[in-house]
Amino acid sequence: MAAKHSPRPHSAAASSELEQEAAAIAALLSQEEDEHWQIGVHFNRIVDGHLAQKGGFKTAQEFLSQRLGGVSHSTLSLYGQIAKAFTEEVAKKYGSSKLAILLTYEKLTDTEIPKGDPANVEIKIPGAGGAPTKKPFADCSREQLQAAIHALKTPPKPLPPADRAMIKAIDAALEQALGPQTLVVVRARPSSLGTQVTINLPIGYMERLRDVLDDVLRLPKSSAAKSHPSIAAKSGSRKDKSIHPNVTSKQSQTLARRNGNVRRS
Repeated sequence: MAAKHSPRPHSAAASSELEQEAAAIAALLSQEEDEHWQIGVHFNRIVDGHLAQKGGFKTAQEFLSQRLGGVSHSTLSLYGQIAKAFTEEVAKKYGSSKLAILLTYEKLTDTEIPKGDPANVEIKIPGAGGAPTKKPFADCSREQLQAAIHALKTPPKPLPPADRAMIKAIDAALEQALGPQTLVVVRARPSSLGTQVTINLPIGYMERLRDVLDDVLRLPKSSAAKSHPSIAAKSGSRKDKSIHPNVTSKQSQTLARRNGNVRRS
């Protein structure tokens, strides 16, 4: 078997800078949660500066998996998101776990996280009787924050089993490809036109989202495709532009009018 060759650096300077950032991450990984923000800063320098590509690697993930094999790329990506959204002082005050949940809460609601301390951001905590109560983020436990996320993700009505299986497959594939569930939000709700799906994630991941959806919807052997005949039937062709197998021509025209575009037959 031929031996694997390391990618040839495009320049000595790029290789040196890349190695310095990776070495800094490796040194910080043993220093507990207080250093997650700093790890995120170094990770962002590698990603935003395209240092891995300049150093001869295809992606940052490829380089980091070789250099820091014991740490998942999704974990490093999470720290990078926290470093972009919060200051180091805030990160040390609340910890990466709670801040990651807060980022998810922002994606699921109209909440806008302030530039400084998010202490006063109101979180709707589900109550025992069903009615939610508002509580400042600073006073919320991790368990309460998770309960708030769960309540937001749970559809008011149950989804059809086939649709639920498909959403589960997409959710799992996105988490594996793009990072932990705290950064990728998939919501589904029933409607008169069928199950409506919303996927909320950073814009830089759009191309990878396309690949994930393509894989999930086109693999005939996947559990999602088997449990959803309409998807399995369409998996071999992109010609069908219907947004849902049960959408009629009349319903499509209604959707067009709602969007301000009256479609003429």
